[in-house]
Amino acid sequence: MAVIVLSLFSMRAMMGAFCLYLFSLSFNRNDVILLKENVIAYAFRKMMPFVPGGIIAISFFIAHYYYTGWAGHPPVDSPWGHAFNIVPHKRKIVHFFILLWRIVDLGKILTVAIFVFFFCRWIFKKNVATNNQEEITVQSLFFLAIALFFITALPLIVYEGLIGHRYFMPLYTVIAIVAVYCLLISNIKQKFTIGVMAILVQLSGHFWNYPQQISQGWDSTLGHLPFYSLRKDFKNFMDENKISKTEVATSSHLIESDYYFDLGKDTLRYRDFTTDTTNYVWYCNAMNAMNKALDYYKNNFDIVKQEKIWNVEMILFKRRTITP
Repeated sequence: MAVIVLSLFSMRAMMGAFCLYLFSLSFNRNDVILLKENVIAYAFRKMMPFVPGGIIAISFFIAHYYYTGWAGHPPVDSPWGHAFNIVPHKRKIVHFFILLWRIVDLGKILTVAIFVFFFCRWIFKKNVATNNQEEITVQSLFFLAIALFFITALPLIVYEGLIGHRYFMPLYTVIAIVAVYCLLISNIKQKFTIGVMAILVQLSGHFWNYPQQISQGWDSTLGHLPFYSLRKDFKNFMDENKISKTEVATSSHLIESDYYFDLGKDTLRYRDFTTDTTNYVWYCNAMNAMNKALDYYKNNFDIVKQEKIWNVEMILFKRRTITP
């Protein structure tokens, strides 16, 4: 049932399901010895629970290709096609280090440190667990984390726009599970204190805020929650002051109509700040695309309304009138 749900969810979830199959092979590997079973027969037998989800996934790709003419990689001229452009080799190296940063970013640094500590113990053949069954579980969990890294995370560094925090959530989740499990079954005396510290550092990630010029994974933390109340407040302000959507330029989620964002009736979108010239610009630091233009707006526009809740800041600018 879990694999079927994953197959209905997204391509990343399908890749995660395949990693779970590899985990199943690793976790039950002693069956080959105990049952004196052929390795290939064993692999096919363990595949059976994954077959329904696999059929759904294959059917989806066939249907998608039939109706759209593509599957997996979108066309270059699609709204998100540029995200799948292959980057030069030097940029891939940069993306690799960004990937490592993503793994420890937003409060995950201590959790990852715990994972690395036990992973190194495992690599150097020092027992992590206190009994054989727990040791098998630990080894299989490490194998799952490695599979997720090489199958769902590392391949994304070759693409231009697929290194956002959300793309690596399967890996984050398993790293956290492995870190907690290893800590619980270990004989470390201060494991309760270490666990509490890891939780507190993890929670602190919801309040991490980088300088203006650095993009931040707002959709991967609770730090973005004030965005919704601020958006409602600014929309009411613009309605009260008769500022129409055709006069306002913005980006990303703010640009969408009420129909898509609030399930409302209004289908009119705001203007795109990258292409349209308007009297007003609606800025929010949670929209990473606008951050590099903030200094320009402050120098050439007047601030009509400005609010900040926690780390989320929203500003409505009005184009400055030049007196001849």
